[in-house]
Amino acid sequence: MPLLNRNNLMTTGMVSKATGAAPRTVAKWIDAGLLRGHRIPGSGDRRVRRAELIRFCRAHDIPICDGPYRALVAAADPSLRARLAAAVAAEGLEVAQAASLWDAGALYSAGQFPVVVLDFALGRAEAAAIARGIDAAKSLVVGIACEDHAGIDPHFDEVYRLPFDAALLAERVRRALEDGEL
Repeated sequence: MPLLNRNNLMTTGMVSKATGAAPRTVAKWIDAGLLRGHRIPGSGDRRVRRAELIRFCRAHDIPICDGPYRALVAAADPSLRARLAAAVAAEGLEVAQAASLWDAGALYSAGQFPVVVLDFALGRAEAAAIARGIDAAKSLVVGIACEDHAGIDPHFDEVYRLPFDAALLAERVRRALEDGEL
């Protein structure tokens, strides 16, 4: 069961599951204004945007374990794959690695990956085909291009050209999480 609905709103129960706090504690955080949220008119139920939860948890050093946030990294060069995986993992995502686009496609079809990083060195046309098959509304799709792979494919949210600092990728993932894109 996904922990987010279509609008990236979370119930107190979802926040409770993500933070490990009791639902009543979450309600008190919202009522006290510590965690920005709102009440649904009529029922009085509370809702919190995922971005607000992330800000709250970072400010209070609370780990978030909301489950489905995983990343898929596919790159030809093992050292590049390891650097990319480490950058994404630094944002708290579980990372699956693939050495080929075939493996990446198989892994993607077997699980939910809100972040997908594809190295064009594995095959630009094949990477674009995988990107076309990914639901853009639910995933951040990033391409990694060599100098000779100029141009941005419209199926990718971002394309970084080598060499690049993996911290740029980490920052893009962080922004996507905080802005509720994922």
